[in-house]
Amino acid sequence: MDAANRSIWLSAVSDEYKALRAEGTMLMQQQYLLAYWSVSALVLLLVALSSSWDKVKELPLAPALAFLVVMPTLLMGFALSWSHVITGMARVGAHLFLLERKVAALIVGGGQFLQLADEHPERIPFAWEHVLWKRGSQAQIERTVEVVLIGVASLLLILWVVGARILGEFVFLNISHADLARTAIAAGTLALWVASWAMLRRTLKSQLRLATDEMQSYQELSGPLARTE
Repeated sequence: MDAANRSIWLSAVSDEYKALRAEGTMLMQQQYLLAYWSVSALVLLLVALSSSWDKVKELPLAPALAFLVVMPTLLMGFALSWSHVITGMARVGAHLFLLERKVAALIVGGGQFLQLADEHPERIPFAWEHVLWKRGSQAQIERTVEVVLIGVASLLLILWVVGARILGEFVFLNISHADLARTAIAAGTLALWVASWAMLRRTLKSQLRLATDEMQSYQELSGPLARTE
């Protein structure tokens, strides 16, 4: 690649790098906003239910449905939105990582960029993602996903237990086979949230695996290519 084409290519890559860095920052801010508003909504709903419990006991089906349906829906809505943000961050990070290696391979040349990128990432031209990955940012994302999944599952279980207890002890259905109906409602909501959580977990894992596989595939390819330059 001659000097003119190299300059044009580096300029285009630099613009793309800046855009991706900005997108990553925006996604990180969205993550915090989602957490803030979702927790605030759940807390406000819990406070409203507890402060008006005497009135609510006259219509116990309302708090039962709040715990079995409304609050789990809010929680899963947050989890789904957050999953989109965190997988977006992982994909942007992986792409930035690849851009950094390509720029380093072009500027440093030969196989030297591999040693610099892996052992001294701060010395390559664009080093942001390499420094983060060396510090374990990708593993941290995966650990964060596991913690959030466990937290969501725990909260879903707590909400379901409280809702099922209210449904069983305070809700009186003026229908035949009322006990069977209450059991069906409780079992149906439990199955719904278990299936939703399992789908969320499977989606998160697959998206994170795609980002990691893309990066690893390029690393495996760039090794022999760089050494033959």
